[in-house]
Amino acid sequence: MTFCGHWAEEGLDPGAIDRQMGHLFRQLHITDLGGLIYYLASLDHLILIPAFWLFYLGLKDFLASQQKELAQQ
Repeated sequence: MTFCGHWAEEGLDPGAIDRQMGHLFRQLHITDLGGLIYYLASLDHLILIPAFWLFYLGLKDFLASQQKELAQQ
């Protein structure tokens, strides 16, 4: 997802990102498929943070089950 976002950013028109509001605030003008891919790929944290949270919960549950198994032996 990140590689697609960087690839799409390379193909953006120079005027697609409006930086008049300063370096912290930018406005993207989506005019083609590349701009849409760039926009959607920049929202990767909406997928990655829940994925890492679920991965953490799975590891925690796995550790608890392993400790329970060792205690029973």
